[in-house]
Amino acid sequence: MIGLTVATGLARCGLSVTVLDRQPAPQWQAQAYRRQVTSLNRASEDWLDQLGAWGRIEAWRATPVRRVEAVDGHDGPSVAFDAADSGASHLSHIVESELLVAGAAAAAEQAGVRRCHPVSVSDWQTHADRLELLLDDGRWLSARLLVAADGGASPIRQLAGIPVATGDYEQAAVVSVIEGHRGHGGVARQRFMPGGPLAYLPLGERHAAVVWSRPEAEADRLLDLPTDAFGAELEAAADGWLGGIASLGEPGRFPLRRVRAARYSAGRVALVGDAAHVIHPLAGQGANLGIADARALSATLGNAVARGRDPADRLALRRYERSRREANDRMQCAMDAFHWGFGTDEPWRRALRRSGFALTRESTWLRRCFMERAMSG
Repeated sequence: MIGLTVATGLARCGLSVTVLDRQPAPQWQAQAYRRQVTSLNRASEDWLDQLGAWGRIEAWRATPVRRVEAVDGHDGPSVAFDAADSGASHLSHIVESELLVAGAAAAAEQAGVRRCHPVSVSDWQTHADRLELLLDDGRWLSARLLVAADGGASPIRQLAGIPVATGDYEQAAVVSVIEGHRGHGGVARQRFMPGGPLAYLPLGERHAAVVWSRPEAEADRLLDLPTDAFGAELEAAADGWLGGIASLGEPGRFPLRRVRAARYSAGRVALVGDAAHVIHPLAGQGANLGIADARALSATLGNAVARGRDPADRLALRRYERSRREANDRMQCAMDAFHWGFGTDEPWRRALRRSGFALTRESTWLRRCFMERAMSG
């Protein structure tokens, strides 16, 4: 989804853009809710709207989040963030990731982006004014800039020789979709527990995407349970959110890792999204950071090209990195701090975080600051 948004942004700046993808973009069909979802803040929605993608996505199936409720454990303090407190209609939208990719692909096609699939880059030769890319099907392609939007393991980043700092949260996110006995009312709920948070993200009227971060062995155990037993443990952890579980989709899992690239460009290669940074998903900000990368890279390179500069101009790429590095690092540090503070029930950490909950609950100004930061990226 990040690669398609940056491709569309660059194409709208007048550049000739080709997307190399290992698989074709999905054709959206409104079937059962998918378990992989993305939380889009208002800044991301605005950028997708400028690209011509958001109207299509919203019309297909996007659920607004008007309120977020967070609670510490089963008997601890809670805090709520309500869009109305900031005079906004909503805080974010929950969108199925497949739908988001389909909408971004349609906008890219409309902008004149070419697509090649299934294909990936195997190697390249560097020349003074271009790269000659060797594709895995044996073809060669010439480009002045190669943008890596190929995920946290990024083969392009490795080929470019950009080092990374990595970390393992020793957790996996167990994901599923449930239907509740009652509607969610546009409220997202999150419970912080030892071992990892549990989140219910609203879909439609009575459905919710479940993201349950658990230690890896515990995640494996949950996935090995029969559906009824898994549902019973989930319902006990959620304390009856949505009136209990009426139906439960098949669960899946993905490992939780931390990635921080040493730099966002090397020669004629630039990194965006997870290729540059991967954070813990507990605040749902990973995709928003990637979309902000796409927006910044498009704006920076658009300005350079408008002045007759090379799209791989070193100063332009450094300017792009400076515009994004601080925000991405700050969010990664914040997520690591949350993981550290909520990942254990040691008495002193519990006392510290409960003081934080109480302070946030009592301060309208502090809640508004959190909401404005979350909505604007």
